Amino acid sequence: MALTSLRADLARLPTDDLIEGVDRVI
Repeated sequence: MALTSLRADLARLPTDDLIEGVDRVI
């Protein structure tokens, strides 16, 4: 159940913004 809730939280995140942030850090 923990994985299911975790995946649900990840689905809510703005993936594009998150990726852009990571690209800027690297």
